[in-house]
Amino acid sequence: MPSTRRGKHPLALKDTYFYLPTDKSDRLPAFYRRAGDTLELVRAHGVDVPRSTYFNGGGGVAASPSDILRFAQIFLHDGTVGGVRILRPETVRLMMSDQLGERAPQDGSGLSWGIGAAVPQGTGAASPQQYGWVGGNYAVLWVDRGAQLVAYVAFPLLPPGDGALLNDFRRLVQAAIPQPE
Repeated sequence: MPSTRRGKHPLALKDTYFYLPTDKSDRLPAFYRRAGDTLELVRAHGVDVPRSTYFNGGGGVAASPSDILRFAQIFLHDGTVGGVRILRPETVRLMMSDQLGERAPQDGSGLSWGIGAAVPQGTGAASPQQYGWVGGNYAVLWVDRGAQLVAYVAFPLLPPGDGALLNDFRRLVQAAIPQPE
């Protein structure tokens, strides 16, 4: 049974910030933009972006890949991370279920929105299987509960959203998942 104790830092995220400490700025990659067949420097290595005073997880948070993967464990393990209960299983199922229903975008992606991330359209709360998002700078994260998998990749390119590159990544990861015979 997971513990329900909550300390000051229940997720134990060590490298997640809204305001990156200046002594960690050297860990920020340079960012580029496509300019025809070449890449053009947009922001130099170690240079942070101005941060807002409006805090939201989808805008302005900076996190290391290890912290991102630790956070994703919440959705893979019914709200538990490292033996500590962060969310109730019912809350995780609600977050991972289609909240838009028939109002979901009909863009051919087959995706709708749960609470905070994309989910397959028509995903009922009874058995959510996939949950994830495409973030800025070519970052994609998804949790596949059926395969017991968290996949994450990020590229330092602006603007985000090269669908072909991200779809190739998803296709390759899914092709590597063993299929039951």
